[in-house]
Amino acid sequence: MRRLALIVVVDPMRHAPSETDLAEFFGLSPAEARLAAALIAGKRLSAVAADRGVQITTVRTQLRSVLRKVGVKRQSDLLRMLSSTGIGSVCFATGWLDAALDAL
Repeated sequence: MRRLALIVVVDPMRHAPSETDLAEFFGLSPAEARLAAALIAGKRLSAVAADRGVQITTVRTQLRSVLRKVGVKRQSDLLRMLSSTGIGSVCFATGWLDAALDAL
């Protein structure tokens, strides 16, 4: 049997993971996933708090929980981790693998 490899290159700015993807992949609550998605989009914590009508302390508490669940210590590490996961970045049509193998 031949071994094959598939390399997928994506633009992280165009294919950011969705809130649902983040929640499922990292076990985040809906609020934590919304925060993570907002951070990936470049929002500041203060802007997230203002948009949601909550205190900045609430958003910081959610951030600490996200950091713990993702397994990082700093917000910069979180962004690097979330943008490099590849989750939600590629949507393959049904049968894409069979078509690729047939092409070989």
